[in-house]
Amino acid sequence: MTQSPDIERMLHRARLLLQEGQNDLVLEGLAAISTDNEEQQQEIAYLRGVAYLMTGKESQAKANQAEGEQRKKLLEEAIEWFEKAQKQFSVTPKQDKLAEMYSNWAEALEMLGYLQEALIYLKFAFEASLAEGFH
Repeated sequence: MTQSPDIERMLHRARLLLQEGQNDLVLEGLAAISTDNEEQQQEIAYLRGVAYLMTGKESQAKANQAEGEQRKKLLEEAIEWFEKAQKQFSVTPKQDKLAEMYSNWAEALEMLGYLQEALIYLKFAFEASLAEGFH
């Protein structure tokens, strides 16, 4: 199965933008890619998941500087981004960001006072970190 040079260039650009923290541009660029190639579809899902994870981490960092309702709103927003990331990571074989995602998710839940849920996601983070060690 050959891969389109145009799509490969677009994926490369998305990777570079991701390294620069340009998550909006990454998501915009990925939305423009249409491919039937399963490997490319998985790469798109992975890159989209990383962009969602990074956006969630940004919301979480802002929450650390906020108070009251604004803090709560930003933490809930971060969790929404982590949920989106999880959906993308579930369709790709790359699992190297799962421990980071679950760990941040657990921290956001803890900050909201959802301690039982936070423990569950901390366990997911631990399991993912063990799985990463075997690859």
